[in-house]
Amino acid sequence: MVENSRIYTKNIPEAGIIYEERLPVGYKNFSEKMERMKRGEFFEWPNMVALNQVISCFIKKAKKIAVVGSGTGTFEWFASVDSSLNFISSEFDNDCVEWCKKNRQRENIVYTSKSIKELMRENGKFDLAVCVDVIEHVGDFGNFLVELSQLSNRAIITTPNKDRNHEAALSPVPEYYQHVREWDAGELYWVLRVFYRKVDLYAMPDLYVPQAEKIGLMSTMTPLIAICEK
Repeated sequence: MVENSRIYTKNIPEAGIIYEERLPVGYKNFSEKMERMKRGEFFEWPNMVALNQVISCFIKKAKKIAVVGSGTGTFEWFASVDSSLNFISSEFDNDCVEWCKKNRQRENIVYTSKSIKELMRENGKFDLAVCVDVIEHVGDFGNFLVELSQLSNRAIITTPNKDRNHEAALSPVPEYYQHVREWDAGELYWVLRVFYRKVDLYAMPDLYVPQAEKIGLMSTMTPLIAICEK
């Protein structure tokens, strides 16, 4: 409670904070990773590796899994060691898809650049839809969630918590130039409840350790991991 009081009472102008979204910047994440690798730096940030590892514990009984905005396939690369699971991973960045086909190929993963509507038309409903740190990059998040919730009755959706630090909480635009918008835990919960009957929120006590714990709507822990069911 002390942490939340600090965020919500310090240096807030009398008129409040006018929050503005950024315009989507296109597909730059993969090219940034390649540039980092050339410099001898991390290809995947360690905290993102830990996040992709920990959410595999929420797969439960799902066997047919769609990964939307799959990037370099980190989630399914770890989860697909269970050969009983089948993944279709969609990523609009074609360079990224080709990299995955060459570097993260497994018999139970199909990499593609098809839209959500195309995935559903060709494969029917999935047992689970997974969307790791994608929704903050999407311009029309409402339409995105309509389609995602039609793709499967269960979803794992992750995104950074806007209240993760004082600067991010009070910033009028997202700190990271590729993010269109960010949500705090309560905002994300109520947005997702429009599309899903049940939403449970989790976060990671340590960004670099693949463990998650359930959180409330005022939590400042990040990243937010939403487990959604229709």
